[in-house]
Amino acid sequence: MKKFIQREYKALIFGAIIYWILWAANEMLKTAVIGGNAFVEPPYFELLYLVGNILTGIDEEEEKPIAIGFGGGHYCPLFSETILDFSMGHMAAKYVIDLLNQELVQQMVQKSLNPEYIILDGLKGKQRKKVENLVGKTGLEIL
Repeated sequence: MKKFIQREYKALIFGAIIYWILWAANEMLKTAVIGGNAFVEPPYFELLYLVGNILTGIDEEEEKPIAIGFGGGHYCPLFSETILDFSMGHMAAKYVIDLLNQELVQQMVQKSLNPEYIILDGLKGKQRKKVENLVGKTGLEIL
């Protein structure tokens, strides 16, 4: 119960800070715009609700294997779908594969808190071989 109260209290404080920042920005913009409001009724309540939910979720503990991803388009939809099964670390979209080197892959692994898996999305031919060679040295399992 104590942990729940602490999370709710943290969300309330953070939400109040965000509310104050937005209010102050709105007041400054109103004075900068001649003829009235810069914003029309900003959705403060919705923002506070969103911030509260995010902060509540931050403290939740769930154990999932960590994976890093290679391939996919700009938004990497396959990696978004795997969020139910994996905690996704760093991702490199298909258009940056040619820029990867061993040092960058090593940074991806280290900064993703030691992942267990590599997820590939739509890589073929030369790009797939490049990624397999680079990640082969990490000892991570390719899915």
